Amino acid sequence: MKILKKILIYSLISLVALVGLATALLYIYKDDIIYLATMQINKRLNTKVDVSKKIDISILEKFPELSIGFHDVKCYEPGAGKPVIFASVKNLFITFDIKDVWNGNYIIDKVFLEDGHIHLRTDENGVHNFMILKKDTSTAKSNSDFSISFIQLKNIDFIYDFRPSNHLYQSDIKITEASLVHARNDFTIHVTGDMHTDGIRINENNFLQNKDIKLSSKIRYNTESEVFSITPSTLHINTGAYAVEGLYDIKKSFVDLRFKTDKNDIQSFVSILPKAYAASIQEYKSTGNVYFNGTIKGTASNAHSPSININFGFDHATFYHPGTKQQITDAFLTGTYTNGDQHTLASSSVKLSDLKITIDNKPVSGYFYMNNFEDPHIDTHLKGSVILSKILAFVPKHPFEKASGEIDFDIEFKGRTSDLKTKAGYANIETSGDLALKNIEAKITSYPHTIRIAEAVCLFTKNDISIDNMELSVGKNDVVLNGIFRNLIGKIFFPNQFVYVQADMTMGNIFLEDILMSDTRSNKSSNQEFYMPALKDFILDLNLKANSMNYQKFRASKITSKIEWNFPYLNFTNSNLIFCNGFYSGKTALRILNEKTVEINADARIRAMNIDSLFYVFENFSQNFITNKNLKGDISADVSLLMQVDNHLAILPSSIICDADVTVQNGELNNFETMKRIARFLDTDNLDNIKFSEMRNHFLIFNEEIQIPDMTITSTAGKISFSGKHSFNGNIEYHVAYPIRNLKKEKVDSDAAFGALRADPKGEMKLFLIVQGTTSDFKISYDKKKTGEKIKSDLQKEKQELKNLFKKKEQDQEEIKKTQTQEQEYFDFD
Repeated sequence: MKILKKILIYSLISLVALVGLATALLYIYKDDIIYLATMQINKRLNTKVDVSKKIDISILEKFPELSIGFHDVKCYEPGAGKPVIFASVKNLFITFDIKDVWNGNYIIDKVFLEDGHIHLRTDENGVHNFMILKKDTSTAKSNSDFSISFIQLKNIDFIYDFRPSNHLYQSDIKITEASLVHARNDFTIHVTGDMHTDGIRINENNFLQNKDIKLSSKIRYNTESEVFSITPSTLHINTGAYAVEGLYDIKKSFVDLRFKTDKNDIQSFVSILPKAYAASIQEYKSTGNVYFNGTIKGTASNAHSPSININFGFDHATFYHPGTKQQITDAFLTGTYTNGDQHTLASSSVKLSDLKITIDNKPVSGYFYMNNFEDPHIDTHLKGSVILSKILAFVPKHPFEKASGEIDFDIEFKGRTSDLKTKAGYANIETSGDLALKNIEAKITSYPHTIRIAEAVCLFTKNDISIDNMELSVGKNDVVLNGIFRNLIGKIFFPNQFVYVQADMTMGNIFLEDILMSDTRSNKSSNQEFYMPALKDFILDLNLKANSMNYQKFRASKITSKIEWNFPYLNFTNSNLIFCNGFYSGKTALRILNEKTVEINADARIRAMNIDSLFYVFENFSQNFITNKNLKGDISADVSLLMQVDNHLAILPSSIICDADVTVQNGELNNFETMKRIARFLDTDNLDNIKFSEMRNHFLIFNEEIQIPDMTITSTAGKISFSGKHSFNGNIEYHVAYPIRNLKKEKVDSDAAFGALRADPKGEMKLFLIVQGTTSDFKISYDKKKTGEKIKSDLQKEKQELKNLFKKKEQDQEEIKKTQTQEQEYFDFD
């Protein structure tokens, strides 16, 4: 035991002595060793390198080897006119075997690079910025061959910008180990370790973004031929392992790569895709076998593309979303992709064969073939049955609050997608099959009402889908729909295209408020918003027939109308309905000016409607000067109306322009306060209840003012002449002429009434009065200035101006329709 202790003590003393001796020798010969070592390094470099003046030499730093430590190292691009740094590291350690140094041989054994960045670049002409080693022209092997048994990179940002094909590789090397062998013109690098990729950009697509990778690869580079050769290498990304091998010839821009992965899953596959492609599927998980393998071979440059052939698919796979718990089971697919013999988009094709999946015990099968990616030709067939709620559960981001029901489908499509764009190509499309809907019930998030379809069959023909007797319920409204959706398939492929809907709509009762309102109306708040859907990509040509229609106090029956929607116009033509015991017919054009304003242009014929009911339904037209309680009779009118409403369906008063020929028959004016006060002024009591057989006049509404031309009413109170103006703000100016023979002459002060007692244009003597003020505060006086005659002249002028305005509006609308017809010529079917 004592002997063992002595041996250990002597060994320790000897080791300390040797280390001390080595340290002393390093201190004595430090400058010589650094000089000789750097001279050996500079003999091989073809570029400028800057380092800090502080250079360390130690036997302890990388024991048991001698290390030289350089700091703040900057390496410049070789041959650059202006110094450009392509690599820099905070610390660079180079180690040598002590025995080699003792014998005067300064052979680099290991290299350690810490905390820095390396930016490699190959420009458009194929010139590299990283060829820093001098070319050796000697034939002697010992002059050029060397090896570094161990290279460690730690915390290095790495970028390689390969501009000939617009590729960019970025990674953050955490800790990676490598070895390097240089034999004549060959560099062989063996790399193993962990790195974090910021991304690989190929043209505009970014792959492998923010991914941790385990790499094991052996790469050989020949400086003479400039060929990279990759022996079978493995990349581990997430749970997937990818085998890669092949070569890349830089001079010829020639690539020959083979890659393969087996027994993979969807997460690993998605992890290498660009975010734009991966976003919609990255949350999904899978079990079973997901595989792909392929080859890339040929010239890869801006002018040429290599041959690309890929096989992919899955078998006995299950796909599911962790959040919704919905699964696709028993999934099978065989897929191939090739860019064809021309290596172009036009010669490219993809085939998805033998597709079989099961969703909640409902099978789906089919295939999908597409040729010519520039002008795609598609051949596909899908058949199966799905439960709507199960499908939506598999799609987390969808517009439905809830949905249920079953969809059976058997659909075939064959044709070029470009033929979906034109009328000429329509004949080349082959589409057949049907879509059966059963017990569908869906609630869209942004729409207040549930949509229900008890049962319907949709038939596919060419580019269209026809519907026969679809019983559709939207909120309280029930619709039977028969028609055709033209170009709906084209819309699926090209979202910016139009869909033309031709259909007959049969309804029982139309609950208009239920259709328009954005929420169930709980009160009569004027702040209630209404929908004005701008279906810009749809053209509607509908024939409506309904038994009745309700909207607040509005009640109508026997409704028919032709409805046309072509953004920004919604037109109702040949409209007819029974309302207020009378008849309405006419046309109405709605034009969406912006998301907050709609313009309404209407031409209407009203016949024999109850005037008191009309005032009641429309809530006395938002005034209380004259109400439904004051009026009776049957009104008929020919009306031209132009106005605007906001998104609450509130009328914008300043926009109202109206030209109306009005006839009231069997009329009564009862307990009208204005006439009562006139009666008191004239000392007569026969104006409380005025009855007349007929009243005709031409009313104008313009500049927020109702203008009433002169009219004479033959009534129980005699012939009363009436004209005036009534502003929306409540200001009034009425002119009344009353026959003198009906007056109690002893009550009329002829001196005070001088000028107001005069003959009308027909020679009949009348007393002219003027009513001025507001609807709540007005006064009655003698009209001595003949202001009524001036109003009559002004009204004639304004009437002509309004006629010109309505005519111009009609011309503008017809011009827009012509333009729309030219733009949408595709829908001009025979």
